[in-house]
Amino acid sequence: MFRASEGERDMERDRREELAERLAESMAVIMRSRGNALRRVAGRYGITPPQFFLLKMLNAHGEMTVTGISEVMMVAAPTASRMIANLCEKGWLERRKDPANRRVTLVRLTRKGKGLLHRVGEMQKEQFLELIEQEDFREIEAFIDWLEKFTSRLSNARVPEVGHAEETTGDPAR
Repeated sequence: MFRASEGERDMERDRREELAERLAESMAVIMRSRGNALRRVAGRYGITPPQFFLLKMLNAHGEMTVTGISEVMMVAAPTASRMIANLCEKGWLERRKDPANRRVTLVRLTRKGKGLLHRVGEMQKEQFLELIEQEDFREIEAFIDWLEKFTSRLSNARVPEVGHAEETTGDPAR
């Protein structure tokens, strides 16, 4: 059985650190680019990216309470209520009282809201199709397979405590 020397392990660690830095930078560029594209597309319909996120969240989760929405979106209940009111005025959301507890308001996506999400999704898909048109199909498929595995691990990853790296390395830059 082959055993890597300490020098080989160090070289592999250095290469992985470089790849991690490149991945982090690439993800930042992708997020900025997608955020800008979303702002342009959502702006055509008179909504903000947080409002668009709210529509997508309700599409995924179904009917939710205002409190539930504010918790998931990490905004104050009055902020969530204002966003909901704005989207209700446009016909993309609807509110109703919970029959089991009349003090609770339930919010859900309307057919019109689902149509908006479909249109925006189609616009995003068309943009991606243009971007990958000249790429090798197998490379794109392998990349997406890897990306799906990575995002699954990322969503389950432990977030390090602030200052944890400083305590273990003594180097605040690491």
